[in-house]
Amino acid sequence: MDEPTTTTGPAINGQPSIIALLTSEQLKKYPHLRALRLFINEAFESNHSGPAANFLFPYDSPRLGRDNQLSDELGPDAFTFIVSSMELNNVDTPQLYACVSGRPLALKETKVLHDMQRTKAPIDLEHYEAWEIKTLAVNPTIQRQGLGSLLVGLVETEVVKRGVETGLQGLKMKSQSFDSTPRGMTFEEIEITDGAMRKPVALALSGCREVIEAWYRGRGFVTTEILPMRKGTGGTTRDWEICFKQKDVKI
Repeated sequence: MDEPTTTTGPAINGQPSIIALLTSEQLKKYPHLRALRLFINEAFESNHSGPAANFLFPYDSPRLGRDNQLSDELGPDAFTFIVSSMELNNVDTPQLYACVSGRPLALKETKVLHDMQRTKAPIDLEHYEAWEIKTLAVNPTIQRQGLGSLLVGLVETEVVKRGVETGLQGLKMKSQSFDSTPRGMTFEEIEITDGAMRKPVALALSGCREVIEAWYRGRGFVTTEILPMRKGTGGTTRDWEICFKQKDVKI
C-alpha cells in the first residue's frame, strides 16, 4: 500500500480532522516528520516538564532529537495513527492534534519485561501476542477532550485486526494440506471465526508513574510493577518511579 489509510476524525475546535494509519515505511516517508517531532516534543514537555510530573525533566529535554528517531525506535512492523487537520499529502504543514504508535514485542522483550516485574503480573506476556503502545501525544491545548482515549481504542482495534489477519492466513495454509486427502477438504468448507489460529492479545506500556498510572487505569490497564529510579536516569531532575502497565485486549 503506497498511501496511508485515512478516515474522517472528530471535529476539533469546530474544524474537521483526518485520522491516518501509517505503516513503518509510510512513516519514514511522511512529508512532515519535522513537524511531527516538534509536536511530540511539545506534548512530552507539557506532561513531563511541568507540574503534572512535578517537573521531572528540564524544559530543554526533548523526547525526540532527530526527525526519523521515532521510526527508528518502532522498527519495521509497527503502525502509527496521526490525527491532523488535513490529508497527509497536502503540501502545507497540517495542524497536528494527536498521534500514537504500536509495535509488536518480540519474545525476548516479553521475557525482559517479565523478569523486571518482581510481582506476579496478571498477564504473562510470554503467552500472548504482545504489543507496546509508544509515544501517545495529544496537543496540550486540546487535552481532556477524548482524543487520547480515541487513539488507545484505535490501537486496540488495530492489534486485534492484525492478529486475526495473521490467524486466517495460517488457517488457509493449513487447510490447503487437506486438498490431496480422499475427503478433498477445501478452504471454503472450514468455518472461520475471529481469533482462529492465534494467541490472545495484550498491550503493554511503561512510563513515569505520575503521568500514566491513573489515566491508563481508567482505560482498563492494570499496573504490574512500579520500580524506583534514581535522579539523573534519562536526564531526570529527581528520584522517580517507572510504572509498567498491561491490558488483556478482548478479541
